[in-house]
Amino acid sequence: MNDNQTSIRNRFFYMITLLLVFFMTLRAPLDSDMLWHLRLGEDTLAHGWPVMNDIYSYTMTGTYWVNHSWLAEIVLVIFYELLGYAGLSLIVALAAVACAALMMKQMNSPVLLRAGVIILAVMVMAPVLTPRPQLFSLVMLSLLSYILYLYKKGRSRLIWWVIPQFWIWGNLHGGFPLGIILLSLSIIGEIGNHLWGRLADHLLAWKQIGQLSVVTAASALVVMIHPYGAGIWQVAFETVNIKVLQNFIEEWASPNFHIAAQQPFVWMLLIMVMAIWIGKEKVDWGEILPVLAFSYACFMARRNFGPFAIIAAPVTARYLWNVMRLWGDSVQPWIKKAQTRLKLSDEAAQKLLLGEPQKSKPVNLMAVGLLFGVCLVKLFLVSYPVNVEKWYAQLFPVSGAEWIATRYPEARVFNSYAWGGYMLWAMPGRQVFADGRTDLFGDDIIGQWISVVQGDQDWEAILERWQVDLVFIEPEQPIARLLPHAGWTEVFRDDISVIFVREAP
Repeated sequence: MNDNQTSIRNRFFYMITLLLVFFMTLRAPLDSDMLWHLRLGEDTLAHGWPVMNDIYSYTMTGTYWVNHSWLAEIVLVIFYELLGYAGLSLIVALAAVACAALMMKQMNSPVLLRAGVIILAVMVMAPVLTPRPQLFSLVMLSLLSYILYLYKKGRSRLIWWVIPQFWIWGNLHGGFPLGIILLSLSIIGEIGNHLWGRLADHLLAWKQIGQLSVVTAASALVVMIHPYGAGIWQVAFETVNIKVLQNFIEEWASPNFHIAAQQPFVWMLLIMVMAIWIGKEKVDWGEILPVLAFSYACFMARRNFGPFAIIAAPVTARYLWNVMRLWGDSVQPWIKKAQTRLKLSDEAAQKLLLGEPQKSKPVNLMAVGLLFGVCLVKLFLVSYPVNVEKWYAQLFPVSGAEWIATRYPEARVFNSYAWGGYMLWAMPGRQVFADGRTDLFGDDIIGQWISVVQGDQDWEAILERWQVDLVFIEPEQPIARLLPHAGWTEVFRDDISVIFVREAP
């Protein structure tokens, strides 16, 4: 097969792989945190500047707050205003495709092996692929990983573009420390490559390591060119130190491998470890250390599945290809023997296995077109307003929110934490007890919320302290059983929510 035929075949599989990623990641925009991001994005556009002090909750109203995702929120709002729900579904799929394309660019293995690893990587990322600003961190991390790959291949000038990239990243989302971690561990790994040359292949000279160190330091500084200045770094540390995140908020909890959607992380990790072990090749500590760090992060919080997949996929493909070449040498005599028995020449065997790309070009175009059409149909189905609003009614307290807005427009509501984002979006102007901005509320307010819903000893004092008029909560919460016996009257109930009003003294 000549180079032109190989190129045609590879392009076909690249397109099919990316379209499969697009299809896999198209989903209905159903996320409570997405909704409060949309609300803040609209307000930022309306005011011409990010909101600096909290105006959305009565528990933290007026408190200075660093909105690290202000630029991403504007992008989300623009997609929503231009294309409605389809825009929100589309931005998730496009981000996934961008990550997949950048990962594939870092793989030097056969195209079908790349495709298999990419599909597995997207399965790992799936639980965190929602229309939220963290999507932009995934794309930025993929781009940074690709630039590092090119830098090791000799494209030294590209590394300086990392600095403006971090300026954009710092304004898009607070996940930019992921990039600083990747750069720092790559530097440490390259130093290790020099120190343990018998175990590793070093790809960067000392001068290049020095350049990378300068870029890393400059990147850590440039993110502070931000509406909130140095506060952008403060929020990164505050978020990871909130203890309640690991204990209460699902995405910050350790993985539950009894859930099928969270198992692909283990599959990729085991495949990669086995491939490194079987391959018997010198390792590159510049790529192994980041993989180890991001693997550890996944065991601490499942929201790190996405960064792990981005860093681990190219490494997995590299070592798998080494294993396949080792095994290929072992089975080559068996293949030759079978070929002889079937009386097939090398050229005939190759045509049988791989086909003739030039002749199959029309078929390839039809296959790509058909898959693209299927993707468009799925996009229509998952974002069709009637469908989305029906799913919203199954996930969010639509009827309860409408009931409160009609009968108690001025009441102070103690709300479910999971519904805070929905209320900010569906009930504009009404302040909530808490929403998804955990870095604002911290352990104190979220801890008080937990005390109330669990019916702890001081739950009544907390509601009294905040002068709560209505409790708007899931029917299965323990507090729903205590309120009727403590001077609260149930005034509304459906399958999603229950509302209690404080009885007049």
